[in-house]
Amino acid sequence: MKVKLQVADEIQAYVMDMHTDAGTLWYAEGDRLRCVACGHRCLIGEGMRGICKVRFVRDGQLRVPWGYVAGLQCDPVEKKPFFHVYPSSDALTFGMLGCDLHCPYCQNWETSQASATPPPGVPSNRSRQPTGGLARREKARLVVSSYNEPLITAEWAVAVFREATAAGLTCAFVSNGNATPEVLDYLRPWIKAYKVDLKSFDDKHYRTLGTTLANVTETIRMVHARGIWLEVVTLVIPDFNDSPEELRAAARFIASVSRDIPGT
Repeated sequence: MKVKLQVADEIQAYVMDMHTDAGTLWYAEGDRLRCVACGHRCLIGEGMRGICKVRFVRDGQLRVPWGYVAGLQCDPVEKKPFFHVYPSSDALTFGMLGCDLHCPYCQNWETSQASATPPPGVPSNRSRQPTGGLARREKARLVVSSYNEPLITAEWAVAVFREATAAGLTCAFVSNGNATPEVLDYLRPWIKAYKVDLKSFDDKHYRTLGTTLANVTETIRMVHARGIWLEVVTLVIPDFNDSPEELRAAARFIASVSRDIPGT
């Protein structure tokens, strides 16, 4: 069984690696590359991968996911969930594969944890690309990057957003909030709204998911400081983040950044 899973992972990596391009969000440190797409800021050597498993170094280049969608759906913007961005309108939402966290309750685990599951296949048919024309045909008002963690696929998201913006559409991000100043500055010209999952207000809990509370609270501050419309959502998980004290602490923090930030 272990051998079969190893083979499946190798096939999955091979298929995913076919759909990559040279990335932008990095800088060199000696003979390695520092990825700045997410808060892990992985220092990646030749032939190695970042924590997300989908960003890797080959021939001195940081290769990043490019040119495919693993999920594409047009549905109400409230399902993202954004409750104060063009209410009652539709959003064309696309996602890729991979994540920089490992939440055990993830509802999109088939795509977010793709490197740990049998190969799902990577749709690359150009007719399924999240284009501005498709959004218009679906009568969508927004184009949103979601389903997996879009920070680790930010270069492809921006390529999509450029076309969507030219078509007069509004673009948005639905993210776990484990960001960096570099990736937010990269996204800022193209997105009007950013939703952060504030998964807990306990650092020990956050570390079990794969990051720190400080990374996410700093992202909330940075998004707000950049003038991007921000909404914060906490999915309440019994016996994980549902204590009244923790929920009050989260609410106090959001209010300390701005009382105008919607929190749900």
